[in-house]
Amino acid sequence: MFLKYTRYNIKKKRNLTGVIIVVIITVFALAGGTLLAKIIFKGQPSNNKPAQTVQNKNSSPQKNDNGTIKSNESNASGEKFTVSFVQCGYFGNKDNADKTKKELEGSKIKTVVINDNSKYRVIAYVGDVKGSDSMLKSLKDKSINAMRMNVEIAKVDDADNQAAEIIKGYIKLLDALNKDDVKSVKTSDFKKWASALKELSDGNNIKAVNEIKKNIKTLPDEIKKEESESIYNQIFKVVNVYKH
Repeated sequence: MFLKYTRYNIKKKRNLTGVIIVVIITVFALAGGTLLAKIIFKGQPSNNKPAQTVQNKNSSPQKNDNGTIKSNESNASGEKFTVSFVQCGYFGNKDNADKTKKELEGSKIKTVVINDNSKYRVIAYVGDVKGSDSMLKSLKDKSINAMRMNVEIAKVDDADNQAAEIIKGYIKLLDALNKDDVKSVKTSDFKKWASALKELSDGNNIKAVNEIKKNIKTLPDEIKKEESESIYNQIFKVVNVYKH
């Protein structure tokens, strides 16, 4: 009978034990080195992480004395102001414009004739886009041909901001005059407000806007309902600076 057994290679076992010991020592050495490095270099940021962006608390837009946003390349508001006109005719001859105005009055449509570079526009409305929608619908219901013209003012700098506010001021005067129970409006508050606007030092349209501000000073202290045409003409002087 043969005895079965498993033969062990004692020499090989000793060699394997030595390898295991070396591996264990290496692992502990690496772990210890990493821990030591963390202790020594604690608090240093990793190069793989992006730097955190901190928002400047003082980066909010500054305002001018008149309450408008001070525009510059870094904080321009990007806002736009739109003034909308409803026009019932555009003529090279004033007599034709006046004739159209009279015909519209027969349909109880109030219009004014404004001089636009020696051309004459018969205007039924000036204001915001919503109001022009309402006017166009009213004219369409009466089978009266009309068109809308929108002019946008990009509020890039102080001159543009002031131009937009001046138009709004003129429109308020018109809204008051267009009320049935109003015969005239006082302009003193509007003139006082305009005179308090800051002096312009920059802006693409600074020369034109300064001229418009001078025109406000020459307004009569009181404007009668039948003189409302003069306000429309003043609005168009402002708009023409931005109309392309």
